[in-house]
Amino acid sequence: MTMPETCRLNLKISPGAKSSSISGYRDGVLSIRIKAPPVEGKANQELVAFLSRSLQTAPGNIAIVRGFTSRNKVVSFAGFSLEQVLSGLGVETQ
Repeated sequence: MTMPETCRLNLKISPGAKSSSISGYRDGVLSIRIKAPPVEGKANQELVAFLSRSLQTAPGNIAIVRGFTSRNKVVSFAGFSLEQVLSGLGVETQ
């Protein structure tokens, strides 16, 4: 039996935006604008919800591994390769 694939991605988050959206991918870091403010974990909750909606997967498949109180985060995606995550989010890679 093979283990489901898991990938990790470095994110740079900008909370308090007008709407949640992907703002770019550069040097292995995905920039995301999040609508929720950085108060009481609301931006983290919205980040996971936004990513799970975008990838059409359960929120439980997405976990913040590092950077809970930082704009720079490492997020884990269970059952996805890096290519699947980026294409699912509509990110173009060079």
